[in-house]
Parts: sequence; structure tokens; C-alpha cells
Amino acid sequence: MDTPAPLPPTATPTDTPPAADAQRAVFTLGEGSVARYKVEEVLARTGFKVATGETADVAGQVVFDSDGNVAAGESRITVSVGTLRTDSDRRDGYVRNRTLETDTYPEVVFVPTAIVWANPSAAAGELSGVQEFTIAGNLKVKNQTRPVVWDATAEFREDGTASGQASVEFTFADFGMTKPSVAIVLSVEDTIRLELDFVGRFAPQ
Repeated sequence: MDTPAPLPPTATPTDTPPAADAQRAVFTLGEGSVARYKVEEVLARTGFKVATGETADVAGQVVFDSDGNVAAGESRITVSVGTLRTDSDRRDGYVRNRTLETDTYPEVVFVPTAIVWANPSAAAGELSGVQEFTIAGNLKVKNQTRPVVWDATAEFREDGTASGQASVEFTFADFGMTKPSVAIVLSVEDTIRLELDFVGRFAPQ
């Protein structure tokens, strides 16, 4: 098992309680959560295109300790990348068999380690309305684990539910992946954008 890489200096953990009563809590992803990747490419016949692959096979949770910090050892989000689909079966087969090697590495895993809130009231535990924040942690793609920081926005509701989107960008080389190279694709950008549309609920633990 890979040893998680250290956090980048811009993602220092901070007190970020998910609730004002200072007890342990867990945010669990639910139905409606979707993961996707986006890569810019130029095709021989149609020109510029943003290739977009999606899957609803997303699961996981983020656990907060009684001080409001992320309990990294108990937090984990997984994406079953073998079910990613675009508008091209040929592209999907290439991504599964050569880029991600999903038979060997069926999941992409993110272990969150810290959340930093843009709004001081949210950092004090008052989670309501729309909030912006960053999520630092370790992302594992294939057999490579790297520290990343996601930008996120979410709406928090009084019933304990929340929904929003988080995104992060990295390159093929960051995770030891080879860019697709086939006759019908003239070029592929180095940058991959990974997005997570999340829906879930907070509950005391």
C-alpha cells in the first residue's frame, strides 16, 4: 500500500467543525453523486473537443473529529473508473485498457485530510447556505499517490443535507499515465480536470 504523500504547504489543516455542537460527525455521499473527467483534444474529423467521461459509481465518507478536523484515517472517497463513459466506445476502451488499466486498478481513491473554509463563520462551525472551501488530501490513480487540493462550493441545508461540486486539475505525467495516441486524435492536452458532483448528508457519529 502506498504511503500518503505530505500535504502541500497551502493546505494546512485548520479547525473546521461541521456542526456547532462539537461532536464527531460524518458526511456520507449519496445517490446523485457523479464523478467525471474532462480532457481537451483535437480530432482529425471534427476538430477541438472536450472529452468528458462520467460515472455514478461513487461512494465514500468524510469523518470529522470532535474538534472539527478531518479524520483522514476514517475518510475515503472511491470512484469505480471502469464504468466511466463518454460519447465514444472507442475512447472508453482506450481509457480503460491503456490509460487507467482498470482491470488492474479498478478504483481511483481520494483520502481527504483537511478542509479550509473561505468564510470565517463556516470555519467556526456555522455551515449554512452556499459556502466555498478547499479540500486537501491524497489522490491515488493507478499505483501513484499524490497530494492535491480541490476547489469546492456547496450548499448546506438545515436538514443536514448538502450538495455541490469539487474540482482539481493535474497532468497525465503526475500519475504516470501516457496520453492517448491514436490516428483519429491529432492532439491531447496535458491537463486532466477531475470533477465531483456530490450529494450527501451529515450525521452525528
